[in-house]
Amino acid sequence: MSKQDCVVVGIDGSAESGCALQWAAGLDTGLGPIRPVMAWQYPWWAITPPSPGVPLPPPDEDFHERAQAVANEMLANMPSGRCLPPMTIHGAAGPTLVEVANDANLLVVGTRGRGAIQTGLLGSVSNHVVNHANVPVVVVPSTATSGATLNHIVVGVDGSGTCRAALIWALENAPSGATVEVVNGWVFDAAGFADAEPSALDRFQKGSEELVGDVIERCRSQVPRDDIEVEAVSVRRDPRLLLRQRAKGADLLVVGTRSHSGLSHLLLGSVASSLVHQPEVPTLVLQAQSERD
Repeated sequence: MSKQDCVVVGIDGSAESGCALQWAAGLDTGLGPIRPVMAWQYPWWAITPPSPGVPLPPPDEDFHERAQAVANEMLANMPSGRCLPPMTIHGAAGPTLVEVANDANLLVVGTRGRGAIQTGLLGSVSNHVVNHANVPVVVVPSTATSGATLNHIVVGVDGSGTCRAALIWALENAPSGATVEVVNGWVFDAAGFADAEPSALDRFQKGSEELVGDVIERCRSQVPRDDIEVEAVSVRRDPRLLLRQRAKGADLLVVGTRSHSGLSHLLLGSVASSLVHQPEVPTLVLQAQSERD
């Protein structure tokens, strides 16, 4: 199958998936049109042997038509020409979205929404797609404003290939005039080494600054952009707390996953999982298989 120039959005009739859909509608059209996807499954009563006198469940066509009707209702107020026809597919939401989005530009999901069609809890769906999708995934919280803007992007880095890919994505997709913050948080347990702590902290701080500077230099050499501002941030703080703090008021937080840092203090797999579990802003995750050398 050829590359899809589209943004796949998981919908299920819930307000949370509707928020994700509206957010995706504001993305730059360079990522392609929106491909809404609704996965449906049989409710428990449709797969349980009926008791005597209980009518048989309706045929597959009825479930599919209901899912299609919910999808059409969600798309009724979308900008004309922005969306491709919705896909309604029988299957579990997470695996279905991963399969459909396998060659898309982006996959967007909401979080913690239970839809009108029994597709499952979108919190579990977002966790599944973040861990299994081959394309960048954006998890959109229900508090996100309608219409995506990418004028302020925060990128967490640790020097790995996945995190360089995260910064490259931001540089490629940030609009002219945008600000991209490149953030590295580090921690140091100096228990038992109190006398050496000041010099050790200086070395770690310098190492963090050099790491961020190197990542920025390497990525900007691949994506030369003079029309956006790139800021370097190196702070002694738990990276999960630091990224949440820096992302407050930002339009997008971008992190990598399944990546061990060259400095043992940062495992972005756990950082990404923490940030996606309770996202405060739209959060984009790039998987390790998306790494660029």
